[in-house]
Amino acid sequence: MLFTRSNRSDKVLAAITVSSCFIICLLGNSQMDSSYRPTLMFLQRGCCPDLELLDVNKKLDSKDTELSVCFQSLQKACPKLKVFRMLNIQINHKPMQKRDESEAGFPLLDEFCIANTEYSYMTDQVLQDILFGSTQLRVLDLRGSTRITTCGLAQLPCPKLECLFWGQYFTKNLGFTSVKKNLHLLMEKWGQTLQQLDITNQPFTGTDLEVALSFLLQVAHTETLLSLNLSGTRVTLQPLR
Repeated sequence: MLFTRSNRSDKVLAAITVSSCFIICLLGNSQMDSSYRPTLMFLQRGCCPDLELLDVNKKLDSKDTELSVCFQSLQKACPKLKVFRMLNIQINHKPMQKRDESEAGFPLLDEFCIANTEYSYMTDQVLQDILFGSTQLRVLDLRGSTRITTCGLAQLPCPKLECLFWGQYFTKNLGFTSVKKNLHLLMEKWGQTLQQLDITNQPFTGTDLEVALSFLLQVAHTETLLSLNLSGTRVTLQPLR
């Protein structure tokens, strides 16, 4: 494995195998370095078909964190991708062309993480376009994605999700998000497989939370659910007893 470090102050680190690319990890400390975008373009052109892990991580106080991504091109170019992480980055999704029947999306994807603490452009439709072929997905991290709804999540094709991180942490529009509902849809879909669930600060009503948690207690296996984070929600003690 070849490790390369840039001479610039933001210390971009890339781990790439010599013969073919399996892992790319970009770590930035200041502004979005100009090398991020060329690297992404490099991938989208099909120059790394064996890529399995893509990890781009920015510090919380970074500036210029918006990044345009054409997921349709990335799906075609990196069909073996298993882990997609972009932390503290506002992904500006490039519009997709009409999907061809032969397109498979990310069929091997195990983890999809776009957590951030600022704002998110991610919508239900965009998420569906990205994950339409990801039936093996186990970890979904959407922290900060305020535009995602329970109905949108319930339509995803992954039947055995184990970790759902959907909390809202220090987002700028926290407190201005409309009330969410139908949390029970997620319990019906993933109640038997969920090991970790985080809905911190999600604006569900107390009644909605009570219905969802009651359903979760009925379907969840005793040893399956390991972590449940309801901080900042309107949950009451009644459904937790």
